[in-house]
Formats: sequence, structure tokens, C-alpha cells
Amino acid sequence: MDIENISRLGIFDLNLAVLPGERVPLHIFEPRYKQLIADCNEQNIPFCIPIREKNGSGNLACVIKVTSIDEMLKDGRMNITVEGVGLARALSGYENPSKIYNQINAEILKINQNREASAGLRIKFDNYCSALEVTELFPMNLPLSIYEIANSIGLGNREKKRFLKARLLPHVQENILLNHINLSNAVMEQEDMVIDGLILN
Repeated sequence: MDIENISRLGIFDLNLAVLPGERVPLHIFEPRYKQLIADCNEQNIPFCIPIREKNGSGNLACVIKVTSIDEMLKDGRMNITVEGVGLARALSGYENPSKIYNQINAEILKINQNREASAGLRIKFDNYCSALEVTELFPMNLPLSIYEIANSIGLGNREKKRFLKARLLPHVQENILLNHINLSNAVMEQEDMVIDGLILN
């Protein structure tokens, strides 16, 4: 699927940021979204999830594709898995009387998903993996992109939004990841201290 040629996207209005390469399960139950997912799956086209501010504003959206329909229920509800494939900027609304879901005309934005992590970020990430005892998942001798790291460290929804908005500022994206890793390491150290204290007592 070549998403660069897609200019019209159905909207799945959900307070959820999905990074490129991230897979997320969704439960579909509203009639408009049943139609949206059916159309996207049948035509092999993506949809989008808007990145909203607290006041509801914002013109960026995560571009999403359906990777699998995992379960179809009798009443038409379904459990699906989707994957982030990019980012778009909403240009205008689009009204289609035959659809009960909303659509937008959108500009697909370029994202360098393969931008390699800096040496400093990679060292921090390797130490983080070591603390979690999962170093075998990310061999140190293989290159790693900042998006691969972002998908591996459990960023919160707000962090993901900030990360995506900073797509043209790799140093800002790296700082978001470093701050999250540093905070996670601090939490793990505190947990270890509590456990050690309990053992000593």
C-alpha cells in the first residue's frame, strides 16, 4: 500500500496517538466505525486518528492501516489490530452522503522512520534494556532507529503526541525519549531500593 498517494482519509475520532510501526488492538462497535473499518479493509486503504489538543484543536492525524480483523461478533462488533503507518495534515473536511463516518482531504507528511538513534541515546537505551533484562531483543551491534526505540519504551499518549509533532526536530524527539528512559530508570531504582529494604528487614 502506497500511502503517499492517499489524499482522502476516513476519521476514527479517538484520543489515541499511534506511532509509525506501533500495533494497537481496537474494539469496533459504533456503526460509523464498523463502516469505516469495512471500507478500509475491503479497499486496502488507511484511515486516520486525529491528534487533538485539550481544547479539541489540531490539524495533525496519525495514519493507520488495518493489519487484521481478529474477531467478528454476531452483532457486527469486531476486534481488530491496526498499525501506525505515518502522519497527515488535515486540509479540509470532505462530505460523502453515502458514508456515515467523517472524512478529510489530507496531506501525507514525510517521516524519516529510519533515522538512526544517536550514540548517547543508544547507550541510554542499551542500559535501560539491560536493567529490564531484555538485551537479546535489541542486539547492540545492530542499528536502531529513534522510532524503534519510541515503540519499545512505553511512551504515554501525551509523549507520543509530542514526539510526532517534533518529526522535523530529531534532537527534540531524542530528548523526549531520553527523558522517558531517565524517568523509567529512576522508578526502577526506587523499586529496587524498596525491595532491598524489605529483604533487609
